[in-house]
Amino acid sequence: DISTSDMVDLSKTLADNAVPAVLIFARLSSAIALRAGAASASQLTTVAVAFSEVRLADRHLFPRLAQSAVKQVHVFGSTELPSFLAAFATVGMCHEVLLTAAANALVANAAKFAALDLALVAFAYAQFFLVFPPIVSMLQKRLPSCAGELPPVRLAELSVSCARLMVHEPSLAATMARCIDMRGLSSPLFGLASRSLALLGIASAPRVQE
Repeated sequence: DISTSDMVDLSKTLADNAVPAVLIFARLSSAIALRAGAASASQLTTVAVAFSEVRLADRHLFPRLAQSAVKQVHVFGSTELPSFLAAFATVGMCHEVLLTAAANALVANAAKFAALDLALVAFAYAQFFLVFPPIVSMLQKRLPSCAGELPPVRLAELSVSCARLMVHEPSLAATMARCIDMRGLSSPLFGLASRSLALLGIASAPRVQE
């Protein structure tokens, strides 16, 4: 019999090494889903991220992970909760009960989040166009001081999230205009970022004009 901890570690190892083992993930999914209620916040995060990295939107597993997370949402670490929520968004699994429960915990820990954590939070809600005023307010207060720390591609992705969530803040817009290098974006992201920057009141990023 394999322990929950071993199953969690195995899912992470498979994802980290890009192992195309759909059958193994399927068996892991069934086993982990049965034990999700007893899994820790760290274990829930590891499993969700692992499945999202291999783009497996398991409709049996993810709801079980969400149900367990809702019961312990306030014990997730400052990097764990944003990563956990972003994993759901990555595979297109919208769990509004989870996102609603997480909102208060996120706002309560706003000061602890680094730029990447905030970007993941924005992505988690924006992917489903869910505008939660407390989340929007938190992003407007925290992002201007740290968004410039993000790599240009991640900042371009953040611009898409901000446009969807209606996060409008002049100094944040200025950072995006200054730091986003449109030439380094993939075609799909270029199109999304261009439209998003326009919605945010930025006609074009300086590096587009060179």
